[in-house]
Amino acid sequence: STALASDGNLDRGALKNGNRLFKDHFVFNISITRDYMKRKISAKCRAQMKKSVTYQIHMIINVNRPADILEASCQCVAGKGDRVACKRVAALCFALLDYDTNQMYEACTERLQQWHQPTRKSTNPMNILDIKFTHLQHNKTEEDKPKYLKFLQSDIYIPEATTTLQQLLIKYDQQNIAAASILLTQQVIAARISLPSRVITQVPLPPSLLQNPASTQARQ
Repeated sequence: STALASDGNLDRGALKNGNRLFKDHFVFNISITRDYMKRKISAKCRAQMKKSVTYQIHMIINVNRPADILEASCQCVAGKGDRVACKRVAALCFALLDYDTNQMYEACTERLQQWHQPTRKSTNPMNILDIKFTHLQHNKTEEDKPKYLKFLQSDIYIPEATTTLQQLLIKYDQQNIAAASILLTQQVIAARISLPSRVITQVPLPPSLLQNPASTQARQ
């Protein structure tokens, strides 16, 4: 702090204005050189009124905790001399403090690139018998009844297939036990597939026609 005041006192105006320069990202190109127990720091700071003007900042600190500013200078008028009252030197101090507080010791070029790294898996493997397959159509809701329930409601009754399906429903789909138990108990009485209505069934002839077939031919 002594390096921020021309008379040895703390310059609060330089600290306030320097903090504003730091937050507005006016300080850039910070470089640090090691010199035994000292660190030589140089940086650049843009002018507030003239964007094309850039000032060079130099600072020397020791490695003690807390560090002391041994020397500091800036190219501006207020930054000349051993004890400067320059807001740009204050902005550099705030930048160094932020660098140490947030531990930004690793540059982005020192890390492995991440733009083509695969993302983490968002799904977990599961048994295929536990997967519920549904069919969706455009502008339509999900089917209310699965296909196996439609099969149970049909007129076709196969005892072996129905028993196996009932066992699978009880074992792998606990949510449909009630629906399956109701439908599976309604077994069709006929043990064969019913014929369509268009198929004409055979009707036995009356006894009169069977006794006198000649009269039938004469009528025709």
